[in-house]
Amino acid sequence: INTGYLQSRLKEFLTTFTPAADDDIDMNGDDQFNQAPHYIQALKEIGETEEYVLAVDCDHLFQFDPTLYRQLENYPTDVIPIFDLVALQVFKEHSNSFYNNASMGQDGIQGSNMPDFEQNEQIIQVRPFNLKHVYQIRELDPSHIDKLITLKGIVIRTSDTIPEMKEACFRCTKCHKEEYRYIERGKIAEPDVCTACNGRMTFEMIHNFCMFSDKQHVKMQETPEAVPEGETP
Repeated sequence: INTGYLQSRLKEFLTTFTPAADDDIDMNGDDQFNQAPHYIQALKEIGETEEYVLAVDCDHLFQFDPTLYRQLENYPTDVIPIFDLVALQVFKEHSNSFYNNASMGQDGIQGSNMPDFEQNEQIIQVRPFNLKHVYQIRELDPSHIDKLITLKGIVIRTSDTIPEMKEACFRCTKCHKEEYRYIERGKIAEPDVCTACNGRMTFEMIHNFCMFSDKQHVKMQETPEAVPEGETP
């Protein structure tokens, strides 16, 4: 995967994609031309609700660029973290307009409800859905390991919500300089050398400043109609 090219295409997708109009919607007016891109509107809603989750319809991604869709499907552990960062970048770039529109009073004075984004602030989680193919549980094989797939089944058990680290904060024990590292493929690249005091192996993790997201384990079972006659789910 070419990371730079992937970032530019994902950014273009978020900032320009507009779904095709439904047949039952009257598109004779000028609304179709004045309508903001779909995911810019979704990011604006994130700013209003402060729920930092962006649901991405994979069919939209396929319409925009089938190659981008296949990369998401085949390399989700690489693409989704990049997608998260791109979504946050686009959100920051457009946050001025979001909050200016929301906080501009009658006297034209801008309010102060725009959040300050720091390096360890809340990140935006991209949640892809609506993949092209839906699998039955019996169809899974080793080729689906590390792939993004959609399963049809019955949820029979879920775990409690547990925290999963997304970004780690390290602080130098000598000069107290802080550095932040994103989790990649479940691993943390701890800094070896402090750029401020040149100390080696002087960093310790500060858990209170780390960024976490919610995680759940789900146990699924086949739907009754998918179970062959005479067999158990």
